[in-house]
Amino acid sequence: MRHSRHTFFSRARLLGAVSLAGLLMLPSGARAQEAADVQRAVANVLEAPLQADLLPGLDIKYVRAAIVLLPAQRALRGSVTYTVSKRAGAASGSSADSLVLRAGAVHVASVAVRMMSRDGAARESAAPVGWTHRSDTLRIALPANEGGTFFVQVDYETSRVGYDLRDRGGWKAVWTPSRPDAAHWIPHPLAWSDPFAADLRIKTPPGWQVAFPRGRVTRLPGPDHSVHVWQPPGEYLAHGLGFLAMDVDGVLKEVDAASEAGAASDADSLAEEMRMFLLPEGHPSHFWPGLVLRSDDMPLETEPLMGRFQHLTERERLWAAPLATATYWTDSWLHEAAVSWRALEALGEAEGAAAVQRVLEVARLRYLAEPYRRPLVWDRWQHPFDLEDAHARWKGLWVLHMLSAHTSAHAVGTALDALREAALTAPVDTEDFRLALEAAWPDGDISDFFDTWIYSAGHPQLSVIHSHVAASEKLTVIVEQQQDGGFVPPSFSLEGQLVVSSIAGAEVRPFQSGQRTTRLEIDMPLRPRYVHFRSRRPLLMEYVPPPDEVDVTAWIRDAES
Repeated sequence: MRHSRHTFFSRARLLGAVSLAGLLMLPSGARAQEAADVQRAVANVLEAPLQADLLPGLDIKYVRAAIVLLPAQRALRGSVTYTVSKRAGAASGSSADSLVLRAGAVHVASVAVRMMSRDGAARESAAPVGWTHRSDTLRIALPANEGGTFFVQVDYETSRVGYDLRDRGGWKAVWTPSRPDAAHWIPHPLAWSDPFAADLRIKTPPGWQVAFPRGRVTRLPGPDHSVHVWQPPGEYLAHGLGFLAMDVDGVLKEVDAASEAGAASDADSLAEEMRMFLLPEGHPSHFWPGLVLRSDDMPLETEPLMGRFQHLTERERLWAAPLATATYWTDSWLHEAAVSWRALEALGEAEGAAAVQRVLEVARLRYLAEPYRRPLVWDRWQHPFDLEDAHARWKGLWVLHMLSAHTSAHAVGTALDALREAALTAPVDTEDFRLALEAAWPDGDISDFFDTWIYSAGHPQLSVIHSHVAASEKLTVIVEQQQDGGFVPPSFSLEGQLVVSSIAGAEVRPFQSGQRTTRLEIDMPLRPRYVHFRSRRPLLMEYVPPPDEVDVTAWIRDAES
């Protein structure tokens, strides 16, 4: 069934142009490059594309934000002011008439526009300010004043931000996930602009400290709160780097001097770790929480390996930047999965197949830990960052790994390269990836694979039960798929072997089935110790514990009668 996405999902054309906040802004000279130069395949994430109709004819001079951190509500209130001016020659009715911001799940309370008069004073706009907030885009109409300077103030609040509930050395992290607007610190420009300055003021409880990876932080303590002023170096956006907040009073209240020194050392070490994960090219990593904080579900012996895998992942994010900016929210798994898959391939080349299998097992466990199952292409969410879950990254990694086994790693890599090139000039989605893969691997039809693993949910949940009758020397094996739920296929195609082990050794029999339940009769004089299914290709699956052996025998006997 080709193009089944139209069956399951409304093909919502969400805005795919997302700016990579927290990265160095494009210098003005770079925008003057010829189109051919801009579109060349380079690792510079600053050349990520945008939809042409969203490029504003505006210069953003300054971004100043004030945020009140509300720890009890795990939320924040904020006010941000953008100093912008229209570019000379921008025609009325063009994109210069609007300031377009990516607002995510921010709740916009009010918008005000002031104009700078000839005497340098800021005056409120005489006409009512027109603004719309749809999906994750905030569009603010600007008065017709060519060449004028405007101060656009947006007051907003969030009902949720990304507080990590795990502590380390007393630090509590508030992060910006892989899509920079997902943490909803500040509505940020949808398109690149001239370099501009920025500063951020965070109001916290009085005992808290705030640290940033780079830049200068000034703390202004008060009786009931503290204000931390951060001025990033150069042209970093205030909301893109993430910050650390530490409840100093709570950590150091009843500790001796040695413990205090140790806690301070932990804090310095963690801040240094954040600095370490700024990429060599000078671009800050916008996924540093995965690097800094330990995951409790990761086996201890795997942590160093996962650290190396994460480092490779960060490197690949530079390559995948066009996918981050030109992929629809519904298809955001493409960016996360492509980054992880390329990192896994690099890890395999450096450390071998065993390292790949260990990472895949961690990925499988993290995906299985999700309390729900959804298709990778998904158009139902409360907040856009809900799509940045274990499905997008870890199941997506498995799907691309399975695709590379179904076709070839070269074909998948070629298709991802083609998708990235296409993303330089236009939005891309999963169907574009499928077509690119079919072009790179013309030896077969992969539509069924996409329908099963990408546009559908779930994975095979296998129960392999068996009963042996010594008198007849017969072994009955039942392979049952027990997965269930919305958008979950009743059965997955299984191809591989049944391994039957007894005291005489292991006997391997070919097995292939697309049915929910498959029953086999095998001549077997000896009682087996175990029976299990071994897939011919990599397969994301889960074993369901079989019922008690007595119940199995009775069930098979009753079924025969």
